[in-house]
Amino acid sequence: MKAKWKNALALIVATMVSSTVASVTASAETTGSSIPIVTYDYVTKTTSNSVLDMDELRSYNRELMTELEMNEESANEAYNPALMADNAIGGLDPDSIIPPDDQVQVNPNYYPYSAVLMLRLGRDTDNDGSINVWSRGTGFLEGNDVMVTAGHCFWSTANGWVDECRIYSKQNSSTPNTTYYHPWSWVCSTAYANSTYADPNFDWCVVTLQDNLGGTNGWFGRKVGEDEPSYQVTISGYPYSGSKSGFQYKDSGYIDSSTTYIYNYEIDTEGGQSGSPIYDANNDAIGVHTSTTTGTMNHGVRITNDLYNIILNRYLEGVERWS
Repeated sequence: MKAKWKNALALIVATMVSSTVASVTASAETTGSSIPIVTYDYVTKTTSNSVLDMDELRSYNRELMTELEMNEESANEAYNPALMADNAIGGLDPDSIIPPDDQVQVNPNYYPYSAVLMLRLGRDTDNDGSINVWSRGTGFLEGNDVMVTAGHCFWSTANGWVDECRIYSKQNSSTPNTTYYHPWSWVCSTAYANSTYADPNFDWCVVTLQDNLGGTNGWFGRKVGEDEPSYQVTISGYPYSGSKSGFQYKDSGYIDSSTTYIYNYEIDTEGGQSGSPIYDANNDAIGVHTSTTTGTMNHGVRITNDLYNIILNRYLEGVERWS
């Protein structure tokens, strides 16, 4: 379509580029007209620090929707690529997190679980040129080539960005699939990805993938989350413990309480499920699972207006790229 449509964020930010992770101070995402972000190019291993003008981004999103003959409702719909919906397949008795543990195993070949991805994240912590530490996480598709996850899956205040990210589609075995995918780039809030203090209110990451996984797997819709308590949601992700490792599990329940940026809930999760979608009955994501207070409460970041518009922008980029 239009040649200008290469990277919308690049058109509306003042960017400072470096070849290594920049040392920045923590600054909160504002509710005004701009927020500080950091973009990491996984291919070139370069970092760009920017101030994103949200008014211009919203305006640009509207312009792009007009060009793509979309409206906000159609742009935010979940996409099921003719994959059957399926309930839990069960059969396992997992350890409890918030007793009793109500997690059940699901089949990732069916939507919406096909839109949930397993992550293997590698770091070279001794700087010898090879990965010596691996961890696990979860991400979820929000478009053709858009994945959302927790910021701490990709960023550590102590060690910086991950060195290797392997993304597994429809993972359903204790042994990781032989086929995996890679990111192209990602964006985080500098309130989280900085060298001093990672603010848990901004523990999110929006990732552009190198492949169109959403075309075959589907994706979640998105919306700014509800404020009221007792909102029923589901969390689906990949625990990294014992017999659960490599298999996807879900649990459903209610939002117990919330702040401007955080949801609190007693829905069961485990290590490895950071980055899982918090989604409603319409398969619309309203947040990202991020943390736990062991045995009492779990937590996730809400999709705020600012985060919503960043995800929407990357979604529209993907529509342009893959249509």
